[in-house]
Amino acid sequence: FQDGKPALTFAEGNVTARYRNIIVTAQQGQVDYTTSTAEFTGNVIFRIDVEKVYGERITLNFKTGEWSVQTAQTTVTPEFAKGYLKAPVFAHAKIIEGVRRKSIIGHDAETTTCDLNPPHYDLISRAVEIYPDNKIVLRDMTAYVLGHKLITLRRLPIPLRQIQRNPQLTPGSARTRKRGHFSSCPILTWATRRSPGFCCSI
Repeated sequence: FQDGKPALTFAEGNVTARYRNIIVTAQQGQVDYTTSTAEFTGNVIFRIDVEKVYGERITLNFKTGEWSVQTAQTTVTPEFAKGYLKAPVFAHAKIIEGVRRKSIIGHDAETTTCDLNPPHYDLISRAVEIYPDNKIVLRDMTAYVLGHKLITLRRLPIPLRQIQRNPQLTPGSARTRKRGHFSSCPILTWATRRSPGFCCSI
């Protein structure tokens, strides 16, 4: 206590903490009321609404809603993405951080929608930014298929809202005799207000 007010709380052994729509379970936890921050360690499970992030350490700011999980893994579900995803996205990263449920950013991340172990394909990126009701952006991304490097892109945007309205915008990859392996990242453009067109970067 400090000046008759709580200043610090420490708990150990099957710790559970709740704050609004956030639930954290861990082996140890510490809350600093003077800075509105908390830190939890050991088999951490961070829940925000329907989303869960697993890791070894999490820090959380109660005022700003910012959080950060180290050695983290998560599954972004179609429910969390408000239906803009048709299948879960599995992500592993050195650090996964976010602001409430507005965004999830994974650093040195590995993402895939394949649930096999090992997965048939991986997307390894310096950062993956997930905005649940808007888009996914992979930066410095390298795609691997069956353990073989396929292609590297500096930036791969996946517009969730626009893809749901028009599946032609889905990024993809293929192989032909003429072009070899290639990746297409369609971008919606407008010839007129009523006439959309598509520009593909390869």
